[in-house]
Amino acid sequence: MRAFIWASSGPKIGGGHVSRCRVLKSALELFGCDVDFGSLITVDSVIDLLKQNSYDFLIIDDYSIDHVFEQQCRQWVKYIVCIDDLVNRRHDCDLLLDSTPGQTYVKYQSLVPHSCKLLLGSQYALVASEFIKYRPRSLEYRQSIDTIEKIIVSFGATDPDDWSSSCLEALAPIVPQAKIHVALTDMAPHLNHVRKVCDSIGATLHINNENIACLMAEADLAIGACGGSSWERCCLGLPSIVGIIAPNQTYNAKALSEHQSAIVLSGNRIEFSSKIFDAVSHIRLNHELYKKLSVNAANLCDGNGARRVAKLFMDHFK
Repeated sequence: MRAFIWASSGPKIGGGHVSRCRVLKSALELFGCDVDFGSLITVDSVIDLLKQNSYDFLIIDDYSIDHVFEQQCRQWVKYIVCIDDLVNRRHDCDLLLDSTPGQTYVKYQSLVPHSCKLLLGSQYALVASEFIKYRPRSLEYRQSIDTIEKIIVSFGATDPDDWSSSCLEALAPIVPQAKIHVALTDMAPHLNHVRKVCDSIGATLHINNENIACLMAEADLAIGACGGSSWERCCLGLPSIVGIIAPNQTYNAKALSEHQSAIVLSGNRIEFSSKIFDAVSHIRLNHELYKKLSVNAANLCDGNGARRVAKLFMDHFK
């Protein structure tokens, strides 16, 4: 079987689509699928690739694509797979993946063909294998923590609205008692400003960290967004304080809050920053809450979603 994966990316979009698709690519390859990957390419370029190559599958992870383009592609590929979590448009696909916890079939019934197979829920979250590797040690570590000494701040690969800087400035008084680590990529539009803030308060900035799983596993607390990294943190049982930095994260935030798997702070960037110091102080003083968040997060996502998706994918289309 041969597949082409198309994932959107960019400074404003972030790297979440690409990250989860690369995880799926690796999982499919383990099951013997030949997978090509593309990002930062146009619709026309995708069509050209489909015309020039004999792909069995087209896998799409792009919020701008709907049934119109998917129907057009059916003349060049046998099957179409969509990764989505917005539930806001029609798809013409044979399989749809939405890893939002608690997502229901009813919401998609009018948006996909009756024959479409739906993979819904956090058991299908696409988490990289390195997080699974660190999971046992990380879970054991969480239950022995007495003080929170290492905090990781990560609002996605690019943090387009610079939540990092506002958050860091609010947490400056904590730095003498806790070390703060900030993770970004060199695609972040506000990288230079974040670097200046880190230097001013004594935080450590990690750019293009190639072992983010280890950095997160060794952290005591995470601060970030309710995007795809939510499932990486859950896999590691890493307690977190999170905000909603994009509309598509609302469902994840609701699920994390309902499962008591993270502390969700409402509001925009400024409102979040005004609450973050008190939220961190509260969790630092409440060991029972800390351990409860860790256990609940670990139960929400075990990190094996990519393997489940790949196996169901191959079995379904075989």
